[in-house]
Amino acid sequence: PSALPDREPSPFAEWVRDKEGGTPATVVDIGCGRGADALWWAEQGTRVVGLDYATRGSDAVAMLAAEKGLDLEIRSFNLLELRSMLSGSA
Repeated sequence: PSALPDREPSPFAEWVRDKEGGTPATVVDIGCGRGADALWWAEQGTRVVGLDYATRGSDAVAMLAAEKGLDLEIRSFNLLELRSMLSGSA
């Protein structure tokens, strides 16, 4: 968890950028995992909220984003728990 993931965006993140016609103002990355795409989006100037069940995996990305002053927030989110779904969606 303390090591940074690959810094390259996934093909899906690039596809979203192409479909949006550029960098969107805000991205919610559901199931962000280690946070590689979330960090890439934040480095593009996008406000990013990364949601994942196990937030520990993205600790290194969250720390790097904070050091760089990037607009990236990682939150715990469990798709299998109604309470998490309702409060996270709100």
